[in-house]
Amino acid sequence: AERQDVAMGLLNAMKKAGVQPDAYIYNHLIAGCADLAKAQQAKQLYQEMVSSGVKPTHVTLSVLVRILERGRLLKEASALLETEPVAHGIVVEARVYLQLLRAHLRERQGRHAARLYRVMLAHS
Repeated sequence: AERQDVAMGLLNAMKKAGVQPDAYIYNHLIAGCADLAKAQQAKQLYQEMVSSGVKPTHVTLSVLVRILERGRLLKEASALLETEPVAHGIVVEARVYLQLLRAHLRERQGRHAARLYRVMLAHS
C-alpha cells in the first residue's frame, strides 16, 4: 500500500510540474491497484487517463478487466469491453474476453456471458 501511495504522489507531482503522464505510467498505476484490490481507484485512474487525452491501450483494458473481475464487478467489466475498444480503436486480445466469460459462467451469469460472447465476435 505504501508503494502505491508513493506512486500516486509522484503522479500528482508530475501533473503539478506540467508533465503529462503517458499510457505506460497510467497502466502501471492501474496495475498497482490490482495488487491491492482497489477497483475504485483503478476506475478513477482510467477515467483520469481518458479525460486527460491519454489513449488507453490493450494493456490498459486487460489490467482493468482483471481488476474488475477480481472485485466481482463483472457487469462493469463487460460494459468496459463493450464500449471502450470501439471508442479508442483498441483491439482486445481474445484471452481478455475469455477470462471474463469464464468469470460470468462461474457466477452462473449465462445471459451476461452470452452477451459478452456476441460483443467479442463483433469486435474481432
